[in-house]
Amino acid sequence: MLKAMRPGHRLLAAILVLYLVVLAFVVLWPTPVDKDAGRHLTHTLAWLYAHGIPRWFSYPLLEWLSNVAMFLPFGFLVAEMLERGAWWKATVAGLALSTAI
Repeated sequence: MLKAMRPGHRLLAAILVLYLVVLAFVVLWPTPVDKDAGRHLTHTLAWLYAHGIPRWFSYPLLEWLSNVAMFLPFGFLVAEMLERGAWWKATVAGLALSTAI
């Protein structure tokens, strides 16, 4: 799946390993990482609603977008390490990781 390690890929691989360690801490932590932020998020959303942000931009949507943003670095790093045109392998790897979690 991965090409022979080129010098630039070593750095990408190191960043990917570091990213996966941080991701493991976030997803395996016994309590939700945003547990203490709930009150602040509620106040922030209320402020945004008062300033014109539509109500469909809700906490569940924000949480979903945060989860997507959390996995973007994984897809980017894996895609950069693969041969050109193999973006679909990074997509499958991301789906597998997300499903495993």
